[in-house]
Amino acid sequence: MFRYFTCLALLFFGPLLLQAQSEDFPFRSKLWNGEWMPLDTNLNVYEVFAQEPLIDDAYGFLPLGNQGSWRQNLISHSELTPATHFGNPAFDQHFRHPDRWKYFDVRAALTEADYRQGYERGQKFRLFHTQNVHERLNFFFEFNRLNSLGAYQRQQVEQSDVLLTLHYATKEGQYAFHGGVNTGTIKMEANGGLLDDSVFTANSITDRSIVPVVSLTGEQQLRNRSMLFDQSFRIINRSQDSAYSGWLEKLQIDHRFSYLRQSYVYRDFPGTETPPPNLQNNITKDSTHFERVENSLGVSLKGALDLGAALWLSSSSNEGVNYRSVQNNLGLRAHMTTVVADLFPLRLRLNYVLGGDRQGGLDLFAETGFSGKRFRFLPYLRITRALPGFQWYRYTSNYKAWNRTYEMMTRSELGLRMELEKAGELKLRLFRWDRPVYFDTSISPQQAEEASNYLSVSWNSTYRWGILSWNNRICWQETAQDDLFLRLPSVYTRQSLHVQFYLFDRVLEMQPGLAFTWFSNYRMRAYDPYANVFYNQEGQRLGDFPLLDLFLNMRLGRAEFYLEFEHLNFFFSPTDYWAAPGYPLPDYFFRAGINWRFFN
Repeated sequence: MFRYFTCLALLFFGPLLLQAQSEDFPFRSKLWNGEWMPLDTNLNVYEVFAQEPLIDDAYGFLPLGNQGSWRQNLISHSELTPATHFGNPAFDQHFRHPDRWKYFDVRAALTEADYRQGYERGQKFRLFHTQNVHERLNFFFEFNRLNSLGAYQRQQVEQSDVLLTLHYATKEGQYAFHGGVNTGTIKMEANGGLLDDSVFTANSITDRSIVPVVSLTGEQQLRNRSMLFDQSFRIINRSQDSAYSGWLEKLQIDHRFSYLRQSYVYRDFPGTETPPPNLQNNITKDSTHFERVENSLGVSLKGALDLGAALWLSSSSNEGVNYRSVQNNLGLRAHMTTVVADLFPLRLRLNYVLGGDRQGGLDLFAETGFSGKRFRFLPYLRITRALPGFQWYRYTSNYKAWNRTYEMMTRSELGLRMELEKAGELKLRLFRWDRPVYFDTSISPQQAEEASNYLSVSWNSTYRWGILSWNNRICWQETAQDDLFLRLPSVYTRQSLHVQFYLFDRVLEMQPGLAFTWFSNYRMRAYDPYANVFYNQEGQRLGDFPLLDLFLNMRLGRAEFYLEFEHLNFFFSPTDYWAAPGYPLPDYFFRAGINWRFFN
């Protein structure tokens, strides 16, 4: 495999080493996420919510008692993909998909260091550096490190992540490349939850580290390795010709190669008992691995239409204790985007599995409507047909075992996005999910005979009155009572109110504020540490408690300082706040951090 990657690197990187470009380059400080945009250096209250090392915002999630740990889903983030995937929900939340990697184009070398003290005896550190080593070649390096012990026994989380990306384009854009490599590891002690919930609810013990927890515990380890190589060769390029007014500006051939390897390992602590069923009592370490290689080749054109199509070929394997499965699939991706009269956008996306083990898988998205400067009205339709991920099919360990077959799941969604200047954004979602797969009370996957129906209305807005700003996010969602697949609260909201002003002749920028989070009572899913999944439980209904945070952001020159008193209402509210049955949310604690950006 290593020789294969080496050959690919020499094949595709070789032309870059042979191209000597000496023309002047218009340096700009930009960030590229599909499209170039100015690099934002403003103090922003949303940074307060970026507590996870790899996730921008924890809106809609509750961590299981410690920073970096698995998180309860409070609003519908469920998606289907027709391609092969691991099927382990922990990876979806804790590792970055290549579509979220960052690429820069900077005038001068930029370095940023960020340190935050978080949760109970926890530290988070992030360092990134980017610079243009050539007039048209930029590299970006980012390192993330998290270490947090947690308030309870066997709750430590360690997380490391390294990302390296490159972006290159010739002067006239005949050839362009972006891609990179990412490696990440999470180690987490799993305590199985509190042994006696009443000890917590009575709040009779101030030192949480001595509260008894379930003794059948171990250590979880997740690993993610990914590589992306995305290049394009322009056949027609008229974008530099200001006199050209035709419908075709660019015609190019696109090639994309991606590699992904993920693994989940559960290791017993010495001396712990093995719970039933004891499937393989001579093994103290369970592991399952997922690996996927995908190649795609296509053509795209830009002008009056942004149109493209590509064939992709994917080979995937999943291997665990005494089992291995392999799947090969051939598919078609296509997209079209246009805007009529600069006001009426039309977007179409298609991903269809033409042949292989997942033949018939489909993801179709269509959006149109009106998009003006002050008002946007964009209804959409999405239809998805797919099979579950590998881990839903087969899993064998010391503690759990299943071997299932499934029918295609189908999700049909209607949605609407409305944006009105100064009023905010309103989103409506209505979908029907036929034959969803879920984990039942016995912690084994099942496919429901009946469909799950979901309706949600969410409103996001920011209002400013002079130095005062109010950020509002609220989601109302409706599902069937005790739905087998969708276990969600009816209401979830996060509100923040802050003021922004300057001191000492505008040398020091201040941003103090309050953040409030609340969700309604519902039958919350429980968590199983052995299989690393959330499952349905029919006993406890949890929720209906507030979380009140007091924060202060400050900026002095290029340095930003961050202070937060989280869960301030701990001192005067009942002790009944949970992220899952047996897993309390953290008590009151204090955060502090500093972010420093350097331009060279």
